[in-house]
Amino acid sequence: MYPLLIFVHIIAATIWVGGHLILAIRFLPKALKKDNFSIIEYFKKAYEPIGLPALLISVISGLTLAFIRVPVFSDWFTFQVHFPKHLMLKLLLLLATLILAIHARFF
Repeated sequence: MYPLLIFVHIIAATIWVGGHLILAIRFLPKALKKDNFSIIEYFKKAYEPIGLPALLISVISGLTLAFIRVPVFSDWFTFQVHFPKHLMLKLLLLLATLILAIHARFF
């Protein structure tokens, strides 16, 4: 089950990141050049039904993998071992992603 969970996590993360790379490389320059942000809205409407479930699956599978590696939640905050440091960095990046998503959505 562990290798399958890793596979699902990687595929979901690939879909999430890949969609944003396509947005940044293909659609954003075109929208900026033409000063037409409906291009980004069009991409967003097409990508959201795929990207948001991929993000949710990635977060759930990532937390599951973290609980497999470090089963006691309080051990996540002990920084003597490498894995909790790595885990906290990933959680901080996830928090930054969520803050940026909320900002992009409402502001």
